Amino acid sequence: MITATLDDFVGQGIETIEFFAKFAGMEVTSLGVMQPAETIVEKCSEQRPTLLGLTVLRTFAFEDLIYIGQNIPSSTLLIVGGGPCLQSEPEIATQANLHLVAKDVKDFIEFMLNFQPTKFS
Repeated sequence: MITATLDDFVGQGIETIEFFAKFAGMEVTSLGVMQPAETIVEKCSEQRPTLLGLTVLRTFAFEDLIYIGQNIPSSTLLIVGGGPCLQSEPEIATQANLHLVAKDVKDFIEFMLNFQPTKFS
């Protein structure tokens, strides 16, 4: 799994995702906070992770989110946390090819408990 934030310079949400992903036994590569969309796509193209986990907190990041979702490898599932703004605009999730919009850590934990990578390969 690769993780990053687009518009969150604090990074508490992405740290939570990384913690639970590691706890579930996933290998996590953190790109850090406030990463450019092009960097995220480049790293996903190079490393071909099963999952890309992002936090998106504000609507101004939607353009970058759509760019990422449309340009990462098709084998990489895009999941987003911290997305109240996405819950009110589901068409953005569709345009960005999101696999999951986790409204809270409980959603992410449930996803991780049920995740079967071979199902999506």
